[in-house]
Amino acid sequence: MPQISVDYSDSLVFDRRGFARALHALTAKAIGSQIGDCKTRFRRIDETFIDDGAETHAMVFVEFWILSGRTTETKAELSESTLALLQECVTSSHGSQVHLAVSVCDLDSDVYRRVHLST
Repeated sequence: MPQISVDYSDSLVFDRRGFARALHALTAKAIGSQIGDCKTRFRRIDETFIDDGAETHAMVFVEFWILSGRTTETKAELSESTLALLQECVTSSHGSQVHLAVSVCDLDSDVYRRVHLST
């Protein structure tokens, strides 16, 4: 925890590793966790249909799943900080209009389980 998913349009110039490194630091600070607990996966979107379907649109959607119990203010701060970071890390190579969005969802701490395996 937290579990972070980032869906992004294939047409974007996106420093994913740099973004994840900075995102993990700001997430740990915002929700009081450890950087080592953050896990981010990136999913490239081959095709999107936004607005009128013009190819001049691109998107990034970041979804957080964090343990329940954080205040609405804490989650809003995480969303706003993430949007600001995205604006620093994402550019369009084709002059696209880039749509950025963030969602912070609660994991039910009564039923969420995890384990770390070492090989």
